[in-house]
Amino acid sequence: MSKQSLEALAKYFDEAEYGGQPNPLIGNDTAKLTFPLMYFLSEQDCLIHGPAGGGKTTLLDGSIALFAGEKAFEDAAPGIVVASGGSGKSMITRTMEARLKKDRFFVMRELQTFLTESTNLEMFKTWMEGKPFIYGRNDAATDDTKTYNFWPPCIATTIADENEKAHKLGEELDRRFYRIEIRSDDELNQRVHRAKADIDALTPDKRFHLSSSDVQELRDHLQTASAKRYGKKPRNTNVLMKEKRDHSIKHFVNPCSPAVQTKIPTRSTRSNSMINYWFKAPKAVATYNWENTEGLFGDLMMVTPTDNYHAWQMCGQSIIYSSMGIDGTLGATLLDLLPSKSVYDEEVYGKDDGAHVDDIVRRMRLKADISKSVIVRNLGHLEMNGYVHSDDKKKHYWKHSSQEYDIGASWPAIMEETRAFMKENYPTHAKDYDVFLEDPVAEFWTKPNGDIVWETVKVLDVDTNIAKKDKAEMNENKKKVADLSTLDGLF
Repeated sequence: MSKQSLEALAKYFDEAEYGGQPNPLIGNDTAKLTFPLMYFLSEQDCLIHGPAGGGKTTLLDGSIALFAGEKAFEDAAPGIVVASGGSGKSMITRTMEARLKKDRFFVMRELQTFLTESTNLEMFKTWMEGKPFIYGRNDAATDDTKTYNFWPPCIATTIADENEKAHKLGEELDRRFYRIEIRSDDELNQRVHRAKADIDALTPDKRFHLSSSDVQELRDHLQTASAKRYGKKPRNTNVLMKEKRDHSIKHFVNPCSPAVQTKIPTRSTRSNSMINYWFKAPKAVATYNWENTEGLFGDLMMVTPTDNYHAWQMCGQSIIYSSMGIDGTLGATLLDLLPSKSVYDEEVYGKDDGAHVDDIVRRMRLKADISKSVIVRNLGHLEMNGYVHSDDKKKHYWKHSSQEYDIGASWPAIMEETRAFMKENYPTHAKDYDVFLEDPVAEFWTKPNGDIVWETVKVLDVDTNIAKKDKAEMNENKKKVADLSTLDGLF
């Protein structure tokens, strides 16, 4: 089997075709990598969310088609249950009980179709705790209780941000999902339209670069990686689910974790859940890239700095924002729209210099098709977590004291901390691991909108590259402001 790069996985979604129809996912490059790696390799429950029509189902279906083949859409692929809807009665059956003794993944194409039943909700919550759901049903004919035992699979589902049920999940269910955001805005929609025009105008041989054999190789690679446990306990502890060991590795460790974890904010208790997701992300990348390090460190599988960097680029920012109580890029954009003032400004200027909620909504609607209710809910969530303040006139603003956080990571500093950690805790492997610390090279870096630039990046030079990129973006923004000033003068 040829080695598969992360680029090959992302590009699959650019050309995905299943059900006899092209189904590409345009943009959202980090989501393309994060979902299949976190779900199929780390067995993390995932909720894909975003605006209606943004591509949530496209990401979910594309991942299913890649990993399990198109038979999965007929719920006929081994190891995975794919359901489009279901009542409590449809879930509580002996057939479903038997399937969950051997199937590892449970996909709900739309979460809201399963939330009408309280039994389903309790079942999902129990599964996401890694416990079997035990259900008792009375048989009126015999006056006996029939007991059902549903072993816990890994759950993946989607929900639209506009859906009211998305905001009624409750903390008990919501915090158990790792949320993967699908971004949609005017610029991205233009790219979607161009891609659809290409589909309409070009023959398949001119559109596609991946052959069916390429896709099969990628599928084989993902399935092989998914079967590797590296000392991890299976999500489903049923004896029928245990895979055969094909290596002697007993432990899966990430020497970079002590250094990287300090970059994740701790203000909100949500961060306690989010940091668990972070710990899984580099291991998912390392599992995908198992050919790089498997067998190099005896009975240990060690995550490399490059694996950590890729994971940070994929989902580090979303984990940071979620740890701060901000809902992905929408929350960050809202913060950018708000004026800021120091904690002393109120004594001099009062509170009237904030941004009124209606003005915020109008400005946001220029950027993307987002409903007022979604924007207001996010503002409320930001305020609840202390990042935004408002007055009785519904005007919102920052205070400088709530802006003191760092969403970056200095990779040269992380390398040095990791080197010291290796010498102290794994002295026999420190020299061999040093090779990965001296000059780590990554495949890509990401733009602010989540798109990936597929270039070779020296991780130790990332700090310098980011400074150059920030300066270029600042100059570009200055040009845009100047252009807008010229336009304003014409009216």
